[in-house]
Amino acid sequence: MTTSPFVPLVFDYSNDETIAERSKDFFYWMESRRTVRDYSPRKIPKAVIENAIRTAGTAPSGANMQPWHFVVVTKPETRTR
Repeated sequence: MTTSPFVPLVFDYSNDETIAERSKDFFYWMESRRTVRDYSPRKIPKAVIENAIRTAGTAPSGANMQPWHFVVVTKPETRTR
């Protein structure tokens, strides 16, 4: 396991009006979420999939248990099961 160096958080404080506007924008953006059921037939490069999985693996978990299991399925017959 590799460890990353500590990177301090650099935080810019905004005024109340700005954060209220940003929170409203964020709400509208999140409200537009939807389930995706139609997928493109376009093949995704393996490096992109690996980076997505590597990124997902950095998500926080309760008690840092990291209970993640990722599976990449490429065969159409396996996907239909």
